[in-house]
Amino acid sequence: MQQLHAQLAIRGGSSSGAEISVFQFVPYFLQDFVKLRKVSLASRIATASRVIYLSTDTITLGDIGSLNALNLNGMAVATVKSCSLRLRNIIDFDKLEILKLRDKHLRPDDCIANNALMVIDLVKWKMQNISGKMLDWHNHSNQQSQEDELWTGGDIVLPAFLLALRGNFLDLKIDWLCTGLGNEYSSAAESKALRELGFDHSHAVQLNVTTSDRGEFRPGLHACSSKSKLLHYRGIYTPWNEYLAPQFHPLCAMPEGVRPPSSAGWSREGDPDTKQVTCDDLTFIHCSSIWRAYLSQEADCGLKDFDKEWRPHTARVAQLVKAKEKELRKEKEWKEIAMGKVREIASRIADVLRKPGSIPISEESQDVAFAP
Repeated sequence: MQQLHAQLAIRGGSSSGAEISVFQFVPYFLQDFVKLRKVSLASRIATASRVIYLSTDTITLGDIGSLNALNLNGMAVATVKSCSLRLRNIIDFDKLEILKLRDKHLRPDDCIANNALMVIDLVKWKMQNISGKMLDWHNHSNQQSQEDELWTGGDIVLPAFLLALRGNFLDLKIDWLCTGLGNEYSSAAESKALRELGFDHSHAVQLNVTTSDRGEFRPGLHACSSKSKLLHYRGIYTPWNEYLAPQFHPLCAMPEGVRPPSSAGWSREGDPDTKQVTCDDLTFIHCSSIWRAYLSQEADCGLKDFDKEWRPHTARVAQLVKAKEKELRKEKEWKEIAMGKVREIASRIADVLRKPGSIPISEESQDVAFAP
């Protein structure tokens, strides 16, 4: 880790931010953490020539053992092509062109290689120097000012990985990985696939789903969760952000042929009801319900950021208090202005009445009429 930290130039001041960034790079430097397989059977050191990497925000529903024997066809890595993101969403190609760093092998509309699942041939990975190329791209980005950022999606690692890979990976297909289960919208391709299964307007009304001008469903609808072996919770509306706008949390087709981990099924008390639609006999539940089905109550509480969960509420209360204080200050100011005007008018009237020829009034009436 110390060597990796030294190799990376992390932009930013805090040491905690730098540490997080270093850990984000670790999956791409596994050859430095795992000894390559040796001929000697007497060696007691854990060795390997292949690594199967899964992101921590992933649920495993099926056997992934076959990936260990998968023929990678000479590639250094196998992963799933994901079209919910395009290269143009995370890389500024115009700035690459200006800096003469544009790779003609990559186009802005290319789908990305999803880094939530990677089957890595450590020998070929090292031979192709993918880690070194990632460092080069990261340092290119770090040399730019914040106004001239090369990466546009907020991720500092994925763009460097994709540019180093140059599209050279074995596509494992969507049956292996269903991703984007925290996205507010389904991709246009996902939405189109659902419509082709028979998903119509009545189903959309039943699930309280709307459609954007580009044909994307909101909240996100994911049919791939019914058959995929791995579920990946990438996006904003993830199970650990359940306090964010519940109406936008995505819906997943209930997994087929997989027994829920407990007798409670795929949902727990308090979760929204499941809803079955006639298209391809899919039953949709909240994607977060599947995630929670694998968590004990203790783990669920342990993973929650209660401070973060209550932060929006605390902020709203503070805003209301501030608004009320402002309202009271204005009310007090208006009262003071009004009383000042009343005193001024009363003083003028008293002056007029005291002049010769004015209508006489008793002292008692004056006290009553002109009391401030």
